[in-house]
Amino acid sequence: DKAYFTFRITAPHRLTAVAAGLPVEKTRHGSSTTWTYRTEHPMATELAQVSIGSSAVAHRTGPHGLPVRDVVPAADRKKLEPWLKKTPAQLEWMEQRVGRYPFETYGVLVADSPIGFALETQT
Repeated sequence: DKAYFTFRITAPHRLTAVAAGLPVEKTRHGSSTTWTYRTEHPMATELAQVSIGSSAVAHRTGPHGLPVRDVVPAADRKKLEPWLKKTPAQLEWMEQRVGRYPFETYGVLVADSPIGFALETQT
């Protein structure tokens, strides 16, 4: 069943936490930080996504003001930037063919992990 989600993630200050949805709050306390993200559309549980790591977060604006958020390993941000900056134009191209993107944000998560496969998620 689909549901609305609120993610509250607490991690050490040196790490970055990102989840599906839009950022709502970021609070520092002691040696940790708590990030809160909330979805604006119902989502199937298997599409939920949370990332905690040494990440860089790049923010862009897509078609009709759509927030585009890419999360990549901090050490790889410069190397990945030429590909990531193409996303708004690619979204615009797709929207011209299939209609407006239906969710509150779009982005790519590149995990520093040897899993060997990709997964789709929502927002």
